Amino acid sequence: YFYLGGSLLARVLETISADIAFIGTDAVCPDGGCYCHDEDSARVARMMMKHARRSVLLADHTKLNAKSNIKFARLSDFSLWITNKTAQTGVFSKLRKMTKIMEV
Repeated sequence: YFYLGGSLLARVLETISADIAFIGTDAVCPDGGCYCHDEDSARVARMMMKHARRSVLLADHTKLNAKSNIKFARLSDFSLWITNKTAQTGVFSKLRKMTKIMEV
């Protein structure tokens, strides 16, 4: 069993650069905040975003208004948010002002 995390992961991430970082989230709040459940996940997401030329958020509609406690980014930090189609398209109207949203 091998686990790459903590300070070892941080050292590895400092050595890479990426064209695009695809980042998941546990929650997207109405104010555009993106949250994780734990600090390690938030730190990894921030580092990946820092070392990528472009960041894309991957989060389905169940993440809207979900509860989580560690803020790692804002929607405006992402060039694109890819999510699923939902009947609640009105929910995205305010969020579309913060980033481009693609519903698939």
